[in-house]
Amino acid sequence: MNKNTEKKLERRLKEAQKRIRELENKSEVAELRNRLKSLEEAIDSSEDLIISLDTDYTILFINQTLAKYLSVDRNQIIGKSLSDVMDKKVFNKTIKPKFKKVIQGNAVKMEMSYDFPAMGKRYLSLLFSPHKDMETNENIAVGVLRDITDRVLMENKIKKSQEKYRELINSMNDTIWVIDFDANFIDVNDTAAEVLGYSKEELLSMGPADIDFSLGKEKIKELVKGMKSDEVQVFETSHTTKDGRVLPVEISSSLVSYRGETAILSIARDITRRKKAEENLLEERNKLEELHKAVDQLQRCDTEDKLWDRALRVITNILRLDLCIFYVVEKGKLVPKAVSQKAIPEGLKAHRLDEGIAGKTLREQRTIHGDDLRTRKEAIAVRDDLRSFISIPIGKIGVLQIYSTQKGAFSIQDMNLVQILAGHLREEVARIRLEEKLKKQTIQDPLTGLFNRRYFNQFINKEVNRIQRYNHFLGFLMIDVNKFKEINERYSHMIGDKVLMEVARLLKKTVRDMDFVVRYGGDEFLIILPETDGKTAKVIIKRIRKKLKEWNKTQDLLDFPLTLAIGVSHMKPGVDEDIETALKKADRKMYEDKKKIEQELI
Repeated sequence: MNKNTEKKLERRLKEAQKRIRELENKSEVAELRNRLKSLEEAIDSSEDLIISLDTDYTILFINQTLAKYLSVDRNQIIGKSLSDVMDKKVFNKTIKPKFKKVIQGNAVKMEMSYDFPAMGKRYLSLLFSPHKDMETNENIAVGVLRDITDRVLMENKIKKSQEKYRELINSMNDTIWVIDFDANFIDVNDTAAEVLGYSKEELLSMGPADIDFSLGKEKIKELVKGMKSDEVQVFETSHTTKDGRVLPVEISSSLVSYRGETAILSIARDITRRKKAEENLLEERNKLEELHKAVDQLQRCDTEDKLWDRALRVITNILRLDLCIFYVVEKGKLVPKAVSQKAIPEGLKAHRLDEGIAGKTLREQRTIHGDDLRTRKEAIAVRDDLRSFISIPIGKIGVLQIYSTQKGAFSIQDMNLVQILAGHLREEVARIRLEEKLKKQTIQDPLTGLFNRRYFNQFINKEVNRIQRYNHFLGFLMIDVNKFKEINERYSHMIGDKVLMEVARLLKKTVRDMDFVVRYGGDEFLIILPETDGKTAKVIIKRIRKKLKEWNKTQDLLDFPLTLAIGVSHMKPGVDEDIETALKKADRKMYEDKKKIEQELI
């Protein structure tokens, strides 16, 4: 304590003692002492933190609450500078600038945080007021500090909650808004502005009645007032955008607490697509159900005759038609294989591939349809009363034709259904024919257990048609065992066979379940990669080389590491490239890889 401070305290003590002596002779001294004692007890018991300072920041008084927060004996710090009691950085940066204003006669109110030794970090509301010491007539400052930690933490939680709420609603694809009980928008998300075409500011000056013309503002108020706290109202209506478009929507509304007040939260989902889909589904449901059942039934047929009979029953159940004919190409002619039960006077005869609408459909590989068969010069008369028709190619296998005696009897949806059926028929015929061929010949390489080249030649066209239909990639890996001739000559053909079996096992184990591994010939292997682009193929190649490297560490067949030359190519959707071209490309890249490996080993 410096000498000036000591002198000030001594002077105040003498003046206080003098005052007490003057009061001892008066009758009110006891009452005054009682009042002072009560005041002191009240200040000490206050939850607020109380302190008084002189102009030199000397502590004149602190109550017990502040002493507890500071973890000090207040009798020991009376007369000390506040800067000696608290963190000096906080004192210089926060307290000192504000204190100067207090000494100049201004009350100062502020909020701050402080790390107390016993209490940890607390948030405080401070009010420093200037006062005159009645005995010394000097300026002093009285500070009242209130602990607002609970309030600040709650406010922070609320703020974070509001931020998360805002982030959540703005990230949603649905339109979201909050309205008050006067049917006005008080909050909207970004999607609302984007979908409706208004700015947020514009929407916040509007209400639901401004975008939903089927409901007036008073009607909306009635609906709002009638809502229950545990109720979610769901209904369909329509919204009109700023540019006049009408959007069908599904509204879900419920009561919520918004900024301390009860409000209504509504979520509006655009159901334009759903409505359109419902209409289409309602119209075509039965037809599609029959078609889906038919696909399953067609897949169970094991002969072409069963397939045509089954397909005939399916299509006559799906469509309202008067005649259905399935033509199949046999020995250069279109031969009727199945016909609906409607009578044909002269029966059906086979005709040449260049005759009639069926022949044109097959040659051009496109669907031909019309509302009046009599206007078609190329038509071969089957019945005089037939008008509407659809003629669809079943690949190069044959032609499916349906007829009606009514003009305009078939819709676009009908044509689409028949085309889908024809596509499945094409696939199923190919499957049945392939299965029949496979019964007559082996499809597996006897040494490696892989598919042989014959199977590949039969399978690949079906796979190409599939990837073209669904617009998918088809990848090829051409693989050759390096130095295989040397292996046979140095170690024997028996070791060479074992090497081929090990390579086949490695490839089969490495590729995906959907991939096909073929022994293409000699020491060459071919991997077919359905739905695979360049990135996926690189991953598979990397995996193969890794597995081969691991195999080389443990193999005891050869005294040098086995390597594989790998070439990759792809058939891309929409690119007019045949199988032969794709395989040649893979073969060329394989030999480029082989040369690269040979150079690296030199």
